[in-house]
Amino acid sequence: MEKQKCKYKVKVLDGFRIAIPKQVRERLKIKKGDILELEVRSDKLIINLSRESPVFILGGIAESAPTDISSDKLFLDKINRFDNF
Repeated sequence: MEKQKCKYKVKVLDGFRIAIPKQVRERLKIKKGDILELEVRSDKLIINLSRESPVFILGGIAESAPTDISSDKLFLDKINRFDNF
């Protein structure tokens, strides 16, 4: 079965923003806060949904976390904090 193709024209607004048409947002289930990837091929701009695992997306948040502590120790420390309440 061939994938359905649609073309839309959108206007570039102030701040170089574009609006994604409602039909596209609904069809692809795009919601506020979703990450989109922009790819440039020759003279074409391709916009893809980023469907990365949330674990990998959040991984960037912990880049400065200490790496010399084992995950077991971190887990036990968290449990011990709850036991103290």
